[in-house]
Amino acid sequence: MTVLGTLTTTYALALLFAIAAAHKLATWQAWIDVLRQYALLPPAAVPSVASFLPICEATIAVGLVLPGQRHAAAAAGAGLLLLYAGAMAANLRRGRNHIDCGCFGGRARRTLSQWMPWRNVALSVCTGLLTIVPSTQAVRPEEVLVAVPLALTSALLYAATPLVLSAPAATGAASRPRSELPQ
Repeated sequence: MTVLGTLTTTYALALLFAIAAAHKLATWQAWIDVLRQYALLPPAAVPSVASFLPICEATIAVGLVLPGQRHAAAAAGAGLLLLYAGAMAANLRRGRNHIDCGCFGGRARRTLSQWMPWRNVALSVCTGLLTIVPSTQAVRPEEVLVAVPLALTSALLYAATPLVLSAPAATGAASRPRSELPQ
């Protein structure tokens, strides 16, 4: 991976983890309700885990951008993303696709979809790749100036993905084959 690719991936993932932590903290009760809906924890453990996860996400976000901490933060982030993917997959297997996915602390109010665990697995792979890239690469200021807008663009594309994947199919005349249109 190039220095620019590493920086862009690092910044985009740091932003993702930071936003996820902030949303969970900002929508505290909704976040606790989401964890309860997953029905994977004993009810008494939900508030503690609800507190622990955003702290983990914030720590990962900071660790990704701190010199010398990227590898450990990336390993933790990859593991956390796999944990989230597993929780989603477990509920989908149990037919519980009606529950809130918990993305952005429950603020998004999206139900679980089959693509969501795979998204988290893909993000986990990207995060895991950061553990094998040397962290001693020299970074030039111009690389940072390019990586930051690329990371922000990646974040916007990430945020738009659920909107595209869950958009209803067009049902108007424009979506029908010409042979089916009234003559």
